[in-house]
Amino acid sequence: MSTPDALRSALLAAPSIAHSPSGSGLFFERELLPRLGIAEQVLPKSRRWFPDRIGAVVARGDAALGLQQVSELLPIAGIEIIRIPDETGRVSLASAALARRARQPGAARQLIAFLASPEAAEAVAATGLDPLRR
Repeated sequence: MSTPDALRSALLAAPSIAHSPSGSGLFFERELLPRLGIAEQVLPKSRRWFPDRIGAVVARGDAALGLQQVSELLPIAGIEIIRIPDETGRVSLASAALARRARQPGAARQLIAFLASPEAAEAVAATGLDPLRR
């Protein structure tokens, strides 16, 4: 699925599609399919799954194709992860903040600094997330 046309073809060819009921699933239903011009053909064979992880739904054969964030798919055995083209996806940002009444603000600051550091980049990338780039 290296191009939008390849993604469109894969979605049209899939006999069944699983997606999450929030975040990535809403993006799939409301933005991606209309942008690709295939919502009418694909939505009837798509299903929101909850509380199951989408990768697990695909691994056990309940859907032929599943769409969810890479970080959610990586821990699931028995599936092949294929990234959609950058121009068709959406980046979800994760952020950290210090609570005003934190019990250990120094430790919280150290954790946030570590997660944003080059030393943590490899571990962050291993979870399917993109490390912070400075």
